[in-house]
Amino acid sequence: MRVVLDTNIPVSALLIPAGYPDAIYQGWTEGQFSLLTGEEQLDELRATLQKPAIAVRVKPSRAGRPINEIRAFAGIIGKLPRLPGRLSGDWRQERIAGSSPPCQVSRNER
Repeated sequence: MRVVLDTNIPVSALLIPAGYPDAIYQGWTEGQFSLLTGEEQLDELRATLQKPAIAVRVKPSRAGRPINEIRAFAGIIGKLPRLPGRLSGDWRQERIAGSSPPCQVSRNER
């Protein structure tokens, strides 16, 4: 199964190591699904982890780990054109539509 994770999943996994986001992230590292991402999401993850409220809670060495793991082992989706119509213009939705993963996992959806 191919999955696009919301950026909040790896961030929350770092903040709450025993929580559901960590279990999802660990599922990927254990090969339970294939992760798809893009450079935009990696930039967003890096910027989020550098925000002061998060940076005081996560040491730089720990913050770099998911970025390095995702860059090394996830499927990187190339740039896709904007899709017209019903999509919100959110790059994650465009990637999902363009690469057809079966689901997107977000901390806000159950």
